[in-house]
Amino acid sequence: MWSSLTSLVLRFRTSLLFTPLLFAIGGLILSFGTVYIDQQGHGREFTEWLPGSPNIDEVGARAVFSTIATGMFSATSIVISLTFVALTMMSSQMGPRLLAFFLGDRRTKVCLGIFVATIVYALVSMASVGAEGEATFAPHISFVTAIVLAFLSLCTVIFFVDHMAQSIQTDALVARLAHECDAAIDIAMEQTPTNDRSPTPDEIAEFETCFDEHCSGWTAHTNGYLTSVNHTALLEAAARHNAILHMRFRVNTFVFTGQTVIRFRCPPGNEEALRDDLDAALTFDRRRTPAQQIDFEMSALCEVALRALSPGINDPNTAAACIGYLGNALTRIAAERPNDALLRDAEGVARILRVPGDMAYYLDRCIAPIIEAGADAPIALSAMIEMLNWLDSRCEQSEDRKAIASQRAALENLIAATIRHPAERERLLTLLTVDAGAGASA
Repeated sequence: MWSSLTSLVLRFRTSLLFTPLLFAIGGLILSFGTVYIDQQGHGREFTEWLPGSPNIDEVGARAVFSTIATGMFSATSIVISLTFVALTMMSSQMGPRLLAFFLGDRRTKVCLGIFVATIVYALVSMASVGAEGEATFAPHISFVTAIVLAFLSLCTVIFFVDHMAQSIQTDALVARLAHECDAAIDIAMEQTPTNDRSPTPDEIAEFETCFDEHCSGWTAHTNGYLTSVNHTALLEAAARHNAILHMRFRVNTFVFTGQTVIRFRCPPGNEEALRDDLDAALTFDRRRTPAQQIDFEMSALCEVALRALSPGINDPNTAAACIGYLGNALTRIAAERPNDALLRDAEGVARILRVPGDMAYYLDRCIAPIIEAGADAPIALSAMIEMLNWLDSRCEQSEDRKAIASQRAALENLIAATIRHPAERERLLTLLTVDAGAGASA
């Protein structure tokens, strides 16, 4: 039940269908309501204060409804066409992952919903008035409501164009990606049970030895991406069946049919009940989603930085902005530890071993590619050095500092080998070798 609901919510969040459909239903209900009031003869009472309202008749109302519907059809199609042209250009420059953020934008959905509601209202009201030459009723309320909706749609068109013009700017896009990254960390902290302390490498190694070739396994019934995991339900199921679990894949990893996703050990007789609980706690889909996956958002920032550093674009300042936001996310990860490898139940008993999302993993996945691509971009390298200095000053775990030292060593070798200008090379090497705390304050 949980997995089905989670998948449905994710589809609604990244779909342009649901919100405009609700607005269309609202426009349909509104048209029925206003037509009913007009048919009862109460429309003139509410519109007497309007200039020219007593002269509204079926012919004039029908013409206005037709004009509004036709104009909104044209305006909607043009706006959507121009929007997708802009999105296509931006996705080619900054990566196709950005399309998912635009599809999930509420303001875009609401704007399209207003357009659709206005079209539906005008069409239904025009049909309710009747055919030309047919004596029906004077649609006072329907006429005024149509005019109001047309004016609202005109304002929405202006707002929508301004919103798209602001949204496709590079700085706004990078800031939006950073916001989504922070939100992903918050979601991970909310949905993952927190431990009183981070597990030590010895504890993780000892727990891993419990899973040998004789332990049982839960296999995937279909192929696709593992899009979400209900860790709370898994912990409750493991405690209820006195089991321990080893998750072999991260969220958003592609899994083949019949592949073992979770290995587990439990007392005899509890295996089938545990497998049923595992079925309910995991969600699979045909595409990757941002839910529960911090490195999905961080990879989007990394991809923007890599494209900015490419010869065709050559925008090191955008790459530097991405590096700064990545440093902020890594600082939060180091402090809050949202992806500890070992999860414990309410009694403090270790129950679940996950693929760790430690500092070394995120640095290798999102920082190392930028270092490699920034060989000819001193601006980006300078931002990278300052970020690593700051991150090193904020990390308390020795494993995290070792991972940062590895990236700093790679950065030093790259600078020494690729930066041809002697003064610039010396400046970067000096900045790199400065004390981490001093580098962060500088």
